[in-house]
Amino acid sequence: MARTEDNKKATLKNVASTLTDTPTTVSLVDGVVLNTTQNAKTAIIRGLEAGAGITLDVEDADDGRFTTTQKKIVISSTGGGSGEANTASSAGGQSLVLPKSGIDLPFKGITAGANITLTSNPTDVEVSVSGLGSAAFANTTAFATSAQGTLADSALQPGDNISELNNDAGYLSTIPAPTFRGALVGKTTFQTLAGSTNNILLTWDTEEYDTNSMHDNVTNNSRLTVPSSTTYAKVKVAIQWQSGGANLRSLRFRKNGATAFFGNIELSRVDETGSHNTSLYAETPVLAVVPGDYFEVEVDNADVGSLQVLGGNTTWFAIELVA
Repeated sequence: MARTEDNKKATLKNVASTLTDTPTTVSLVDGVVLNTTQNAKTAIIRGLEAGAGITLDVEDADDGRFTTTQKKIVISSTGGGSGEANTASSAGGQSLVLPKSGIDLPFKGITAGANITLTSNPTDVEVSVSGLGSAAFANTTAFATSAQGTLADSALQPGDNISELNNDAGYLSTIPAPTFRGALVGKTTFQTLAGSTNNILLTWDTEEYDTNSMHDNVTNNSRLTVPSSTTYAKVKVAIQWQSGGANLRSLRFRKNGATAFFGNIELSRVDETGSHNTSLYAETPVLAVVPGDYFEVEVDNADVGSLQVLGGNTTWFAIELVA
C-alpha cells in the first residue's frame, strides 16, 4: 500500500525523536578506533596529529560508505623517498657494493673475460675457465722459480761463441776433476809353479794403491773385486817368468772363477833358448760388470820342471774402474 504524506512525516518525526532523546554513538568503519567516550548527546573522538613526514587532509568521501556531504581524513606520507639509512659493505676482497641511490642499493655486475664463461643459476652464478691448457692445473713446483730462470738466462745459449766465454758466473769452478778409481797389486816373493801343471792362480801380497778396497793381501789375495757404483771396468796383468826350459808359458783371466767370458784373452810364449827370463802382458777391453764381480789371473807351466813367477816391479795385476 502506498505511503501517504502524513506517514512520511510520522517516520521523520520518530527519527528526530530518536536523535533528540538517545545519546549519539560512534562506531568504527575501518582501522583504529577513534571514539573513546560518550557524554550525553556528544561523542568525544580522539584527534589526529601529523608526525614527521605525514600530511593530514580533509576531503569529500568517495568510497560509497559516506554521503556526498560527509568528509574523510586522508593521511599522506611526505617523505623524500630516500628509504632507510641502511647500507652494505664488503667484509674483504674486492667489493661489489655501489653507493646507495634513494631506496635502491645497487651491486656491481660480473662480466665474463677471455676464457671465462658465466652461467646464471637460480641461487648462484657459475664461473667456468677454459682454454688455459695443462699448465694452469699443474703444481707450481713443476715449473722453474724466478731464480732458476735467471740462471738459465745467463747460461750457455744456442749460438753462443764458446771461444769468448769467461768464468764470471763461476760455473767452470764447480766442475769436479775426474776421480780415478782402481787398484794395482804385486808380489814381494817368487811363486813356484810345479812342472806340467795348468790353471794355477797367481797370488798378490802387496798393494801399490787400492782406491775402493778391491784387494786384500791375505784373504782371497788372488782377487780384484768390483766395488759398488761400478758398471764398467778393465783388467791388466804383466808377468816375468824365470828362465829355463823350452816349453810354453801361458796366462789368461778369470771372471767369477770362470775363463769363459766375452773379452778374455790368452797368451803363450816359449823360452826358446832356456836362458832368458820371459815376460807376458795382457789386458781386456772395457767390460760390463756389476758390484761383487771379481777377476783373477791363472797360468800354465808346460815344462816338466818347475818354474818361478818372479816378484818385484815387473810382475803386477791391475784393475781400472771406468764408470
